[in-house]
Amino acid sequence: MHTRLVSLRLMLALVSPMTLWACAPDAVRPDSAFDAWIAKVAAACNFQTIGRYEVGSLLGMNASDHAMVFLDATSRLYSGRIGADPWTLAVVSDLEGRSGDPGVSCVLGMLPQR
Repeated sequence: MHTRLVSLRLMLALVSPMTLWACAPDAVRPDSAFDAWIAKVAAACNFQTIGRYEVGSLLGMNASDHAMVFLDATSRLYSGRIGADPWTLAVVSDLEGRSGDPGVSCVLGMLPQR
């Protein structure tokens, strides 16, 4: 009985992180191409604003809800899972910005041609 309990605990310990990883937002999953691109965005768009937020503050180590929404939407934009219009709507809605804000134009201008 004790061996079976230990085996069950071991199995749960191994499976739980994999299950949580599968549910992680795109921005949390490792992707070296995205990381390199987002570093370029951070350098080029650092002080550009979306609403009252600077792009650099949204890309920093800030774990705010706004930063998480921005990073998740931006990773989906980069990967092609959403287009520029849905990204813009998601980001400006969350950050109380406008589609013409300089940060929106800057990030969209940094997208690689595909």
